[in-house]
Amino acid sequence: MFFKFDQLFNQPRAVIKAHIVVPWIYERIENHVCLDLFLACLCHQMNKDTYPAEIANLDCSLDTEERGFSIEVKGINDKLEILLQTVLNHFEAFEDNLEDNHFEALLKQKKKDYYNVLINPSNLSYDVKQFMRRDVYR
Repeated sequence: MFFKFDQLFNQPRAVIKAHIVVPWIYERIENHVCLDLFLACLCHQMNKDTYPAEIANLDCSLDTEERGFSIEVKGINDKLEILLQTVLNHFEAFEDNLEDNHFEALLKQKKKDYYNVLINPSNLSYDVKQFMRRDVYR
């Protein structure tokens, strides 16, 4: 958690970032792809509820990390708790909100994204370097 007083609007601003460790993430490549697809679906589901927060200068993001994923919310301090609770509610209701046509569209887009990353040699060399630097015994 980080707190800073905003000089422009004279309002307190804060950042809450939680790292969720998923121990099985690098056991198989399928696990990493499933986590990536899960986060993409979750972000898509949250768009309707988080759009008003973005208009109010609040931000939330879900990102894959080296050992799992992270949830980050930032903006005006007094409304962050509501935004974080909204994100957590979407985690809880993920299966109920999942629609087949949206899943298929996101799966198709993720396939295109992976293909575009793999055809770029600079991305591949960066990924190989990062893989070699990774500490697998943590």
